Amino acid sequence: MHRFTTSAREVVEYYGLDGIDIDWEYPRSVEAGQQFLELMTRLRQVLPQPYRLSTALPAGEWVLEFIPLAALAKQIDALNLMAYDFVGAHWGPGVTGHQAQLYASTGESGGSGNAGVQYVIDRGLPAAKIMLGIPLYGRTFESTDGLRRPFQGTGRQEAYLVKDLPLPGMQEVYDPAAVAVYAYGDGELITYDSKDSVTKKAEYARGKGLAGLFYWQIAGDRFGGDSLIRAGFMALNSSGIDTAHVADESIHQGGLQEPQP
Repeated sequence: MHRFTTSAREVVEYYGLDGIDIDWEYPRSVEAGQQFLELMTRLRQVLPQPYRLSTALPAGEWVLEFIPLAALAKQIDALNLMAYDFVGAHWGPGVTGHQAQLYASTGESGGSGNAGVQYVIDRGLPAAKIMLGIPLYGRTFESTDGLRRPFQGTGRQEAYLVKDLPLPGMQEVYDPAAVAVYAYGDGELITYDSKDSVTKKAEYARGKGLAGLFYWQIAGDRFGGDSLIRAGFMALNSSGIDTAHVADESIHQGGLQEPQP
């Protein structure tokens, strides 16, 4: 651990970076959670403020329950909460669903962004240190009749960049209750985010006093006026609060990897 933290400091200094983000996938035991906390504590020692220290964690109890969140909050400047990959063709409740929903329907299995945010706040991590994650890709389900219906495997490919969605012949649908988006056509469903859902998530982040939004990853964004990152930035800053901000977390590898619930 000493070698890692020392070399991390050397890399930050050599490239003139403002800090480092740690994406450990994933601490799945109490012992691993304590080791994770020790790593972050030692990194804070070698990278004191004004260096920024952050970490990316999934918005699910299946990992968060092992992390001493109140103690972690004292070491980090931001928690990048990966509020996506709640469902996928190879994990989840066995039916199609929203992979990045802000709210879950009553009685619905699977996670949500709001549930993840509330979980970490209730366990001592300040709202002002939470960055809400937005995926710039969509996950697919094939041989299905629509949302919350059975399926068979993935579609033509497991994931698509948002800039390529919806696919030809598909209709994009915004679900205002879940604050999520999907496209459906010819037996294939793709779940992702759009300007509408990102705007609402930014308004949620502002209302909850969160630090802002982050995105995995910038190469998947739409262009110009259709940019999801731009939509989030505009919604975060519409109140004139200078501290509202947006961050691109394209440096970490959390987005397209399969979770292990």
